Amino acid sequence: MARLKSNFIGLDTLADVVYKRKVLKKINGRMHVCAWPKTDKDRVLSINEMCNREKFTKTSQMASDVIQDPVLKSIYGVQAKKWQSAFNVAFIQVYDAAG
Repeated sequence: MARLKSNFIGLDTLADVVYKRKVLKKINGRMHVCAWPKTDKDRVLSINEMCNREKFTKTSQMASDVIQDPVLKSIYGVQAKKWQSAFNVAFIQVYDAAG
């Protein structure tokens, strides 16, 4: 695992990282280049994982529907912080309301 000494990563390095299936992880405040996580594609999801996946899917669809309305999109856009989009704000509010 390689440690990065700065936050700057060149575009050629980033393309190389993506191409070779590497990920960046923040561990103890430092960025590390790690191998792509291995997952079992035949794994059976638990009930909790299936419920969370369904909740996320429905929330994403509802937030997309809200953003289609120009008036609501402008309202959420005003509430958004500089690094957020109107969709992010709508998603968070719908997700929190879903419980």
